[in-house]
Amino acid sequence: MNLRSVWLLLVLEMLGSFGANSQSENPFEALDERQTVDSTLLSFMNTDRHEVQIAFAYVNEREKLVRHTFGPVNEAYFYPASTVKMVVAALALEKLHRLGIEGLTVENPMQTFAGRPVQTAAFLDSESPSGYRTIDEYIHQIFIASDNEAYNRLYEFLGVDYINRRLGEMGYEARIVHRLSAPEYNVQENLYTNPVRFYDPEGQTLYHQGLVKSGETYTKRLYDLPGQRKGKAFYDGEREKTIPLAFDFSQKNAIGLEDLQDFLMALVWPEMVTEDKRLHLSEGDRKRLLKHMGSWPRESHRLEYQELPPDYVKFFLTAAEDTSILRIYNKVGYAYGTLTDVSYILDAEAEISYFLAATILVNKNGIFNDNVYEYEEDGRVFFDALSKYIREWVISEGLHSFENPRVSELWEGQRPKKTE
Repeated sequence: MNLRSVWLLLVLEMLGSFGANSQSENPFEALDERQTVDSTLLSFMNTDRHEVQIAFAYVNEREKLVRHTFGPVNEAYFYPASTVKMVVAALALEKLHRLGIEGLTVENPMQTFAGRPVQTAAFLDSESPSGYRTIDEYIHQIFIASDNEAYNRLYEFLGVDYINRRLGEMGYEARIVHRLSAPEYNVQENLYTNPVRFYDPEGQTLYHQGLVKSGETYTKRLYDLPGQRKGKAFYDGEREKTIPLAFDFSQKNAIGLEDLQDFLMALVWPEMVTEDKRLHLSEGDRKRLLKHMGSWPRESHRLEYQELPPDYVKFFLTAAEDTSILRIYNKVGYAYGTLTDVSYILDAEAEISYFLAATILVNKNGIFNDNVYEYEEDGRVFFDALSKYIREWVISEGLHSFENPRVSELWEGQRPKKTE
């Protein structure tokens, strides 16, 4: 073999190695072959009753998005619970921006009125820096403690038609049609949203929005999505009895796991989604939202939140992990036996970052609305196992990303020094 042939073989070998690293194997296809994987993860993923869906993505060295999924992602229904709060928080910021009213910002006092007998009012807030309810404070409450009232107030500011029409314009398949943890509102009452008013520092009205009645168009969206009837029975609280029929989710909120991940990408790394999926936010508002999303409870100005554990609303964080080396931009949801986390994880110690979203159903007895679910013994164990596996996989593939300017921008704080 002459020198030219040897040189060509070496080049081809190097190109092959580069290609293999650039197009890394699917971590879920490789799962059975990895000796480091706890069998616990496989047991959850291979059990139909858990209805596991996983969406994993990262930006490679060519700044291209690489995605892998497991399960019927975007093709089967799961109850999104509080994950929709991320969507509503961002849309509220966008609506405020699009109103284009001089002097109207996320920090202006926001007063909500009761326009119907079932509705309630809100204005003062003793733990808010200003003493009033504001868009900014509601967003803080949503991401630090997953506060239901904060979501409900932003839902009322937006209205059902606005939320779903805007998501449709952006190419997201979604059905967001009700408040959360508010059983006093039936399907029809959730279509009515409260009057809202914003004030300037002198108490003058900057913007007023009256009582809004949305149409019923969006309550029927995604009606044919598989999996909207679940279980063998459900508990009827009004009649105080268990009904031996499947629980019907067809008039509850719905959005696909990959759509949630795309929405998070549009906030964290807008260049990674098509232009139509990006929000019309000022850069200042986008960074403000991300600051709330990525904060730990101890960083909150609200005393009641400072006592919450770091993993209170971050399922991919294990109890033993050092939060000083992590920043997690995410939103979780848990209700009706379903746990979901949609995250962008930055790990400064390993110098890696990636998007990871997952949902799991933990309802061993098959009865919904009875509050008997295996959130801790199954749900959190699954998230711990998946988090550890993906972290190990990313490290083993050499997918270091902290030199990317976008990652550096998202990381707050000093990177820990490597120990020799």
